[in-house]
Amino acid sequence: MTNINNIEVPLVSIRCLAYNHEKYIRDALEGFIMQKTNFKFEAIVHDDASTDNTAAIIREYAEKYPDIIKPIFETENQYSKHDGSLARIVNAACKGKYIALCEGDDYWIDPYKLQKQVNFMESHPEYTMCFHNATEHFESGKIIDRPFSTIKDKDYTGIEIYKKWIVPTASVLLKKDIFFSKFYQNAKNNKDFIYGDIVLFLSCAHQGKVKGMSDCMSVYRKHEGGMIFNRSYQQDLIRLTHDLAIYETFGKQYKATALHAYAYFSVDRCFMYSLTHKGIKTRYDILWKALKKTPFYTIKRIIVYTIKKMIHCNSEKR
Repeated sequence: MTNINNIEVPLVSIRCLAYNHEKYIRDALEGFIMQKTNFKFEAIVHDDASTDNTAAIIREYAEKYPDIIKPIFETENQYSKHDGSLARIVNAACKGKYIALCEGDDYWIDPYKLQKQVNFMESHPEYTMCFHNATEHFESGKIIDRPFSTIKDKDYTGIEIYKKWIVPTASVLLKKDIFFSKFYQNAKNNKDFIYGDIVLFLSCAHQGKVKGMSDCMSVYRKHEGGMIFNRSYQQDLIRLTHDLAIYETFGKQYKATALHAYAYFSVDRCFMYSLTHKGIKTRYDILWKALKKTPFYTIKRIIVYTIKKMIHCNSEKR
């Protein structure tokens, strides 16, 4: 613990972003207040001008647990500005040496989550980040709960994190210094990136070591309000530039994996939209650009992949 002018400074700041999470925010807040630690922590809960009762619920918890819940209430939505104001506001409010991430629609289920992660990070200063497994929960109930990924107790490279997409956001604890590092600031300002989390995780891997933990200590909730349920044709096209920007930003070691993902996504999106979306001009120029940049062995695999997809689509029509 750190004391400045006899004021105890929290070792961990929980960074919680909420917007219209009325149905979920209580679970997130309960996960914070149940944490059992031998250090002080705070939860910076940012409500981005929600139009439902999210702010009222946050205020209720802040009044009941003022030493933990530190709310920020916006009167104007910051995310929609796309100028970085949301991140600046929340990061400036975080006082801890470490930042724990948890969106307002996810939640923690282990009361010792923070203690376990801090114990590791404090005894291994060469690590910039650690993460753990989570339960993937579908609100629709159409899919039963399942592990988010197969996470082992071991170190993970940036390439593994990018290639396998294994890090549940609500599982992450990282050094706050990463947010303010010159490398991360330059990376996150690249407008070709559309997934901010992966940029943050790869920045951690670039500047130190990353530890995975097999313990399942949080829940990753999937619902109709989440990004995965709201993809559009235009967003998919933007996704193509995201993969190219990965290796251009983080180094040549990412090139093969990034081009592989770029090529597959190009084929998948162009092919599927040409079949299912009438009146939308399929971007064959993007597909051609992807194939020109792709190693020959990947192109062969794409051809097989495309044939299988065509057979699958034809069988579904019958």
